[in-house]
Amino acid sequence: QAMGKDARPPLPGALEEIFRQVRGGQGKAVLVSGSLGSGRHHLADRLKDAVAWRGNATACAIQTTEDDRFSPFGVLSDVVLDILELNGRQEEALDRLKDLGVEDSALVTLAGIWSLDHSVNVGGMTKRAHLRHVFDAVLDSVTAAGPFALVIDRVERLDFVSLDVLRHIVAGIGERS
Repeated sequence: QAMGKDARPPLPGALEEIFRQVRGGQGKAVLVSGSLGSGRHHLADRLKDAVAWRGNATACAIQTTEDDRFSPFGVLSDVVLDILELNGRQEEALDRLKDLGVEDSALVTLAGIWSLDHSVNVGGMTKRAHLRHVFDAVLDSVTAAGPFALVIDRVERLDFVSLDVLRHIVAGIGERS
């Protein structure tokens, strides 16, 4: 079936209805499990493109690798940089995060993760709290403009710190679009 040049591509399956709920202000988390075969990479790209066609909605799609589980906050760090449109420019990202209201102590922790400050030595619980704060600020910023979809292919490859931050976000997702 041919689509007009202004027609938006449909989201696959039940995701179209879920997106409508999100557009209405009710955040959702969706986990797709199972063997998706060679279409797995296509699905992540398709979701990102289909969401981007929907007015003020934005999306970020991340493909994980086996090495990502050994890089604390690595994947979500990439998501932060992608959302801020500052890929590879961590120092600029720290300035932007400060403008978003991220506390200095959390910025120092993130600078340590990005190897911009080697003097950082905070405990695991403090680090997690700081990274939750950073990710909350970024999500608050992006969702203020409209719905946001984060697609992570192979979430099981995430490191423990990133998984903790994702659990935190999912726990309060109903309050966000």
